[in-house]
Amino acid sequence: MMIHRGFLILFIFVGAVLAFTGAKIGAHVITDWWWFESLGYASAYKTMAFARFGSFLGFGLVYLVIGTANIAVARHCGQRTREMPLEVIVGDAPPAGLVKFQRERVGWAFALLGAASVMGIAGTPAWTSILRFTNPTQFGATDPIFHNEVGWYVFRFPFHNFSYYWLLGSIGVTALLVLISYYRDRSIRHEEEQWHTTPHVRAHFSALGAGLAVVLAYGYWLKVYEVLYSFRKPAFFGAGYTDLTVQVWAFRLMILISLGLAGLLIYNLRYQGWRYPRNGALAYIGSIALFSWIVPMAFETLVVRPNELTIETPYIQHSIDATREAYGLNHVEEKDFPAVTTLTAAAIGRNQATLASIPLWDRRPLMDTYRQLQEIRSYYEFSGVDVDRYPVNGQLRQVMLAAREFSHAQLALQSDTWVNRHLVYTHGYGVVMSPANEAGPDGLPTFFVKDIPPESSVGIEVDRPEVYYGEEMRDYVIVKTLTPEFSYPRGDENVYTDYAGSGGVPLDSFLNRLLFALRFTDPFIIITDNLTKRSRILFDRHIGTRFNEVDPRRFAKIAPFLKYDTDPYLVVVDGRLKWIQDAYTITNMYPYSEPYGRPYVRELNYIRNSVKAVMDAYDGSVDLYVWDDMDPIVQTYREIFPGLFKDKEAMPASLQRHVRY
Repeated sequence: MMIHRGFLILFIFVGAVLAFTGAKIGAHVITDWWWFESLGYASAYKTMAFARFGSFLGFGLVYLVIGTANIAVARHCGQRTREMPLEVIVGDAPPAGLVKFQRERVGWAFALLGAASVMGIAGTPAWTSILRFTNPTQFGATDPIFHNEVGWYVFRFPFHNFSYYWLLGSIGVTALLVLISYYRDRSIRHEEEQWHTTPHVRAHFSALGAGLAVVLAYGYWLKVYEVLYSFRKPAFFGAGYTDLTVQVWAFRLMILISLGLAGLLIYNLRYQGWRYPRNGALAYIGSIALFSWIVPMAFETLVVRPNELTIETPYIQHSIDATREAYGLNHVEEKDFPAVTTLTAAAIGRNQATLASIPLWDRRPLMDTYRQLQEIRSYYEFSGVDVDRYPVNGQLRQVMLAAREFSHAQLALQSDTWVNRHLVYTHGYGVVMSPANEAGPDGLPTFFVKDIPPESSVGIEVDRPEVYYGEEMRDYVIVKTLTPEFSYPRGDENVYTDYAGSGGVPLDSFLNRLLFALRFTDPFIIITDNLTKRSRILFDRHIGTRFNEVDPRRFAKIAPFLKYDTDPYLVVVDGRLKWIQDAYTITNMYPYSEPYGRPYVRELNYIRNSVKAVMDAYDGSVDLYVWDDMDPIVQTYREIFPGLFKDKEAMPASLQRHVRY
């Protein structure tokens, strides 16, 4: 009885944990849907969600078919050696006997569902590869060796590569399950210090081995094209003389050998012994060592190295050409610039505009100065100093500026309550701006914009100084509540405000509050009496590189397939504060292009600054502007996510003036 009670308690505990985990995952999915919908990007979320779920379901179902077929065969073949209750054998099984007999079938059903779920999860990361595979764009260029369109390598080859490794994993998991099945059925058993197997075990593993050999042949077909990404030579990236003269043909030979091994193992289905599989495996391993390693290394040492520069020159040129194209350097012009080493008063007079724009301030000491003079209160923080340019008195001036954000980490311990963190202290306030090339008589910055509320001495007005979204905005906050929001300090008093924007997701029902309570594991969202039908929750408000351990940045959550610059910068446009972050399309699959990060990783070998991401600091609205519409990768993403990107021309002229490049 105690054992049954212990199992019951364990069952209830595990069930509760699974139910809570499932509810939390469901809450994340639904609240993310509302988050994307509030930004006008529900279509992009649906595409990403369906692609992720479709990848999980597709790979999971494929494995379920593979695993079920193999276990069905193993169970059928294993019945000859399976130990069964006597009641089942004589056909007079009472309920207890039937339960014992059926228990393993139920167990295998759960095992197969679990394995299919694991393989489905393993296949989920392929969602981006699948979307790119089905929406390729041509680059208008071919690789110099196989003459395939570059788009095939960038958009389609990664899915082939992923599928290869997934198939290897599937065969490995299946072999393990089949091994367990046969062992439990005593078709594989250890007796008299020896392992014994029945003929159908040997036949089944021969069939699995044949499948593995076919997958390996597929892998060697992929390796033929992977020579274009060879790290063999330290002097250049890509296929060299050895790769194309020996290695490619070795891989092609290994395709034939792999298919030959598959044929041998299929032939063994008739003989059902270990001799053919054992000898075939040994010969295969020897072939790998000989043709994939020893012969290419010997050829490289004996033939190539004595005449390396002469032999490798054409391939070095391939790498140079591809690298220039992939990094957008192929249109750079070299011009001689005669340097003048003497400086005259006349030259200084001719270049007054240039001299006037030379910055005096470095960001690091200026940051310290801003903090000492303009943080005003200890709970404010400047996360970084940005550089921009503004027309001042009819002249374009280089300035340095920083947003005054709210840092909950700086709150006094007695003030760090749930209400203060999530309802009262919801935002930062204002911006500080000073010219980059000026200092006052006391050596301090000359401020163009300063203080709280912001005061401008040059006509750069900040009508909406609140900073609800930025680099420090880590926590969720709830606005339009019964608790007044702290806006800014004024002497010994505080000024309060009520959020007037449309950012965030409504908390106008118990269901909404429940789901967000689950998402953030925060019951106060449900039990607090401070919320109304007007209340809205603002979350995922941060950008930049701070707080690496938390959820994706706001831009990266909307478009996770882009690579973002580490430093977003603040601009003042039409009285509002905006954040701009450069976004890049990248790939590491451009043939022959020298990768960034070599020799340790192949992080990327193609990059374009194709997108400018813009976010309003008050309402959190996000716009993604395509800056390089000739980039094939961004063209593919526009096909996949219609409505996600805007044309460059749609960016207001007042904002375009602040784009860096």
